[in-house]
Amino acid sequence: MISVDPGTKVSAAARWADGELQSVWWAPIPIDSGNLVIEVPVLRPYGKADPQDILDLMRVVEKWAGQAGRIVEIKPETWKGQTPKPIHHRRILEALTPVEREVFAMACGHTVEDIRAYVRRACETLARLGVVARYSRKSHNLFDAVGIGLWYLGRTSRAGVKL
Repeated sequence: MISVDPGTKVSAAARWADGELQSVWWAPIPIDSGNLVIEVPVLRPYGKADPQDILDLMRVVEKWAGQAGRIVEIKPETWKGQTPKPIHHRRILEALTPVEREVFAMACGHTVEDIRAYVRRACETLARLGVVARYSRKSHNLFDAVGIGLWYLGRTSRAGVKL
């Protein structure tokens, strides 16, 4: 199974086998993906997102779906709710096994310790300031691809809490 956080320029993808994370990568174009779990964008009348960006993302989702054997489409609120990114990412890291954390860290180009420190600092800033600030690594999309897979496999609940 492959879980995907679609992007208009590049998508983040995670491959799972027997319920375990095998690889995480950037996928500029859809591949023959077999079973697919993918986040679908939601157009909100009073949301911050540009409607054109949502339409562009839907086209990406359609391309992935065209390559999939079986597809499960999930909305963001279904698997992550309104949980702030640093908190959600900390939970995703906690839900991974030590081997899976290493797989994830290699894909991000950082060590597990560096990723943990980065997420911890962001959580501390959020607690202190009440806002997410200076938290914009490209790896956030990889976190989401992994989080989607963890949720789908029943390893986390909504908002990333380990089960």
